[in-house]
Amino acid sequence: TALPPGNGHDVDEALEDAMQRCRELTDDIGPQLLLVLTDAPPHTAGNCPYGIDFEAEARLLLKSGCRLQVANDWLQPNDETWTTFQDMPRFHLAPLSEIIALQASAPDRDE
Repeated sequence: TALPPGNGHDVDEALEDAMQRCRELTDDIGPQLLLVLTDAPPHTAGNCPYGIDFEAEARLLLKSGCRLQVANDWLQPNDETWTTFQDMPRFHLAPLSEIIALQASAPDRDE
């Protein structure tokens, strides 16, 4: 399968694609806990091969009742991509080990 054209075929486009697919699935099956693993921030919609707007997709997921757990182990320390979400209910940015511990200690916790 050919890769879509993009900015170097890096994982950024995959992040937008994954967020959109998660939204499509949760539209069908209802809110879910979503674990986001990425090593780079998303591209803007204008730089995404399919024009997917990451922030819009994430906001729709949160609005629908989904919980987003974003592992920041691989992100740049000064990355501000996620700060727009940090005060939103059901959004949590933390190292993967913290997210796993949180889920193990309170699997039904609703943030």
